Amino acid sequence: MSSGAPPTIPLSLQIYNSYVEDPIWQRRFTAIWCSFLGATIIISLPSLVHALRQGRALTGFFGISGGSGRRGYSAVMSEEKKPPAPSLSRGRKRAAYWDSLVSVRQWTVPYLNLNAGQIFVLAAYLASCLVCIIKDAPLISSPNRAGFLAFAQFPIVFLFATKNSFLSLLLGPGHGYEKLNFLHRMAGRVMFLAALIHGSLWIRNHIQYGLPILGPQKETSGVASLVMLGSIVLLSLRPIRRWFYQAFFALHVFTFVAFFVCVCYHSIYASPWIFPPLAFYGADMFLRLLRYRFKDATVTAPDKFMTLVRINDCDGGWVAGQHICLRVFFSGRVLESHPLSILSAPPAYSCLSNPGLLLGARVNGDWTRALNTFVRKEQEKLVPTDEEYK
Repeated sequence: MSSGAPPTIPLSLQIYNSYVEDPIWQRRFTAIWCSFLGATIIISLPSLVHALRQGRALTGFFGISGGSGRRGYSAVMSEEKKPPAPSLSRGRKRAAYWDSLVSVRQWTVPYLNLNAGQIFVLAAYLASCLVCIIKDAPLISSPNRAGFLAFAQFPIVFLFATKNSFLSLLLGPGHGYEKLNFLHRMAGRVMFLAALIHGSLWIRNHIQYGLPILGPQKETSGVASLVMLGSIVLLSLRPIRRWFYQAFFALHVFTFVAFFVCVCYHSIYASPWIFPPLAFYGADMFLRLLRYRFKDATVTAPDKFMTLVRINDCDGGWVAGQHICLRVFFSGRVLESHPLSILSAPPAYSCLSNPGLLLGARVNGDWTRALNTFVRKEQEKLVPTDEEYK
């Protein structure tokens, strides 16, 4: 009888345990993007602190305000006392040079609507996801790694999809929903790519070994999940979003709910990844309740290309260039809300805002076109005819 350590099986002869190894890479990918996001928040801290000192960080976080009795615009300049000529200290000169250097990230690539900084972030994101899918994974015989990485995209998709999130607050002013939504679109496409790799290779294996593709619950729910995810990607293409936004939004919500149901029937490993998206969406709905305002507005259409909306009785809670989601009750389109840029500063800083804020809706889709047509028709009714002059 002998004693000692048991013999070890060589790595080349060990069977790959997908349900042990693949979740490790799933967690590694999550650690990568969470670390990158944490580093971005730390880098943005000086900007956030500066905005907090100036009172701009929380501007608009709880919605616009009105009727607070604030004084309107008043000039602070006078001929007797002129401000001193601005001078740059050595520290400010270095900051100016640094701002000039990092402005390279704002270079925009034609036809992509993405600047150099966004392209770099997307390339790093895609590369890290592909490495986690391919590295030391026998995808042909066991394509589960791609499925696990598809689950890992759930929090990213919803974190950057919500219009109201604490992430925008932590990143400081200028990082609203419209600035971060490109990551939502990329995460959705990466999720579809990973699911397509997983599903297509499993279908190949089932065909090779004569196994049924439809029939058993796991296979049927997997095919249904892939179909739902493919439908989401196809219905999210820019022409559909631009020209049929209302249909896109309704189908987007319906197909994602159906996709969640199918994927939970497909794999028991999907359930834990559903809770972070639900938390992000719940926080978004809660902040929307805090920001809802019902206001009277004056709407004019100077031509068939632009509609101007002046919202009355608003004297704070926004800065010029910020976005707000506007819902206009006209022609049965009550359920639609769209982000529009604020064209004016608050009344305390600009004489153009009294007594409210000014929005511009350029005709660029079905909702803005319908709003412009409705306003022009109503304006025509207000124009007196020759008989009314008589």
